[in-house]
Amino acid sequence: MNLIKSFFLCVLLVSSSANAMSEGHIITAGSSSALVFAKGWDNSYDAYFNLDTGYDYAFTNGYQAGASLNASIASGRSSWSLGFGPTYNFSHNDIENSYYVGATAGLNYYNFGSNSDTDGFVSVKGGKRFKLMDHVSYTPKLEVHQALVSGADPIITLLLFNLSVLF
Repeated sequence: MNLIKSFFLCVLLVSSSANAMSEGHIITAGSSSALVFAKGWDNSYDAYFNLDTGYDYAFTNGYQAGASLNASIASGRSSWSLGFGPTYNFSHNDIENSYYVGATAGLNYYNFGSNSDTDGFVSVKGGKRFKLMDHVSYTPKLEVHQALVSGADPIITLLLFNLSVLF
């Protein structure tokens, strides 16, 4: 946790932008842990820890383009997702307090002990940024993630601990 706090402090110290930001860089990081209520690959229900990070560039017209990296760890297995896609901010003159929606497409990598697999995915997300202080927003989001393999259930995630650093 101290590493995350140090990272955000460093970004805040080297960043400079106007208070009502409309264009610039956005770094997002969040984490969650949950009990998954969908049957997994081995017909079990599991708890997992999730770390979600991302980088976006916000344009003056309300659009963002960016990438995200997600790591999920459960007992005896892990998965990694790398995705790219656009996001739209409804209040582009003040994105630190804006509602937003976005879409992402990319690759999932799964490691099941001695087995591994890779497939594609698509996801949609939406949320709201709440400005905590200059350049830092609390950013809860709801995301629906669908693996592009036959028979895969969608994963619905409500990420409550999520921060954005804007510079």
